[in-house]
Amino acid sequence: MSTANLIDVDAFLPEDIIVRYDGRDLLVPGDVAAPDVLDLIRCFNAFGEAEEYEVAEVALERLHAKVLAILRIRQPDLELALGMRALVAIASGLVNAFGATAVEEVAEKAGPPSRRTRSTTAPSRRRSATAGKPTSAASGS
Repeated sequence: MSTANLIDVDAFLPEDIIVRYDGRDLLVPGDVAAPDVLDLIRCFNAFGEAEEYEVAEVALERLHAKVLAILRIRQPDLELALGMRALVAIASGLVNAFGATAVEEVAEKAGPPSRRTRSTTAPSRRRSATAGKPTSAASGS
């Protein structure tokens, strides 16, 4: 009689994910390999952070390829030409479903580029916050 402890990983694995697109149900394993999930997040971040058209275009192509690769795990012959909204919705949904901790940050970055807004408004806020206050050089003279 064995006294070995059993670690039942199957009890912790999530169920498969169903992605419904264009009237079709596409299956994705609930537990995709970590390198694939991390690459999906990297592609999603790269697209969300892209500020130049050419960079965004390359990032979008990588994101599309990664999403298709994950969808093809259970549908090996799948061919899809995803539109922009569908691609971002599927990528965001998969990242959420995989339980990645960076989901909120990734989803925020996938929206309209807010980095430009922050980078142009932050210096003016700093100037307006210090405007009218004497500096040490001005008050010491």
